[in-house]
Amino acid sequence: MLRRALVLVVILAGAGLSAQAPEGQPRFEVASVKPNNSGDMRSMMAWPKGSLSATNMVLRMLIAHAYEIRLQLMRFVLVGGPEGLLEERYDIQARTPGNAPEGQHFAMLRSLLAERFNLRVRYETRPTPIYALTHAREDRRLGSELRATTVDCNRERDRIRQRGERSTPDNAPRDAKGRALCWGSSQFGVPGAQTLTDAGPIADLIRGIQAVVDRPITDETGLSGPFEWQLVFASGAKPHPDLPSVFTALQEQLGLKLEARTGPFDVLVIDSLERPTPD
Repeated sequence: MLRRALVLVVILAGAGLSAQAPEGQPRFEVASVKPNNSGDMRSMMAWPKGSLSATNMVLRMLIAHAYEIRLQLMRFVLVGGPEGLLEERYDIQARTPGNAPEGQHFAMLRSLLAERFNLRVRYETRPTPIYALTHAREDRRLGSELRATTVDCNRERDRIRQRGERSTPDNAPRDAKGRALCWGSSQFGVPGAQTLTDAGPIADLIRGIQAVVDRPITDETGLSGPFEWQLVFASGAKPHPDLPSVFTALQEQLGLKLEARTGPFDVLVIDSLERPTPD
């Protein structure tokens, strides 16, 4: 885990600070690694019971998955390594040992990358430009579109999946204004606009806006417990001219702001990476 718990929306592997595959590290029973030169931009990664199936996966994303780095933060957390190789795509089919305990998939993927790609990494703390999410008003009053709630969309989505259903506006929980929650991000309806409508801890709000800003975000709000929010802002290559930027929208709608700072930030540095050994 991050040593300073600085960025709450990143989950790093907690099995020490080395990417090497020491003796005793969980390994796949058998694995096939092949380059994918199809030119297709689509990729897929799944963990069917007892196996890993990755098709046309960018190597950079495989490393991020192995170290449980959220994809919104991959560009900030994962540094170093040969850029061209990191963008190459691979197909991986792997099977876990029959007696492998649950929850070791990521450790096995780390072992595979170390053994087949000679991946060597280390964690390092660096002074980094960041945004601190904090209160926009001295009295810490929240905006009209951010309020405490009893709804946590992560739990709601789990319940819907356990019932074998799909999320729809009909079975979605509602916010105080009657709008369907738990739909995350939407770019539909108004060109050049993005809407975040969700409920949960502030870390979930940060995940929603992290993809559209140029620095990693830390939570300095001090807000705990679930909140519900709707945030509407200009976004995309041709942002809507009548909508505010995400920075202005946060202040006007939620009563929060992104404050530019420089602070210590934990990164995963790639010291060694090579094309894989043949099967």
